[in-house]
Amino acid sequence: MVNIRQAEEKDYPRINDFYNRYYGKNRTLEQFYWGFHNCPAGPSVYYIAEDGDKVICTNCVIPVAVIDGKGNTYLTGKSEDTLLDPDYWGQPIFYNLYKKMLDRAAEKGIAAVWGFTPARKPFKKLGFELPFIHTQSLMVQRPIPSYRYLKALNPENKATDKFKILGL
Repeated sequence: MVNIRQAEEKDYPRINDFYNRYYGKNRTLEQFYWGFHNCPAGPSVYYIAEDGDKVICTNCVIPVAVIDGKGNTYLTGKSEDTLLDPDYWGQPIFYNLYKKMLDRAAEKGIAAVWGFTPARKPFKKLGFELPFIHTQSLMVQRPIPSYRYLKALNPENKATDKFKILGL
């Protein structure tokens, strides 16, 4: 039977192990704490779905304070760590988890949830608006030194590659 609940700190190692298995990565527990627990605006609202002792779905809302053009500050949340074990695809686990997580985020004062993902269909089904399609971004504060550094990473870059790097 699948159980959906807010994660507790004692769940963090199992959550991180699920992430590492899913992506074939080696994210450390220290990195997990940095990204999801020791956040400037407070710990994330992190939810998990379990089947027995097995974590099968995760998602969280990382609290982020934003300031509008008039200087008003709002607490928003970035959706992150959206994972569902492929053995459970086609079941409403993600939707049920996300709805509970959004309710809890609202209780914590999070006014809006946003994120970047190529998974558009599930979020549209949850009622999210997708005002533009975007998955990653990069902000370069020092263009010339950044260009030199990135260009030097691969000495075999062709002129078109260097032009793309400069375009960043």
